[in-house]
Amino acid sequence: MNYTIYNKGEPILITIDQKADLNLIGIFISSLLLSLSGLLAVLFSGLRNSRCNKIKCMGSSCTREVAEV
Repeated sequence: MNYTIYNKGEPILITIDQKADLNLIGIFISSLLLSLSGLLAVLFSGLRNSRCNKIKCMGSSCTREVAEV
């Protein structure tokens, strides 16, 4: 990526080299895994608080007994 800055009419060219290194890939994978685990936590929290006897979610299903509170 190239940037041109003008200082007193004189152009200064700044070149930023953006290569995908292990740090960048690791940050991307970590953020992706954290987002997916947060989504699963919200999903399972909703299933736990539901009063349904039969639950079908993402290709799996179960029948459970709901405890009376």
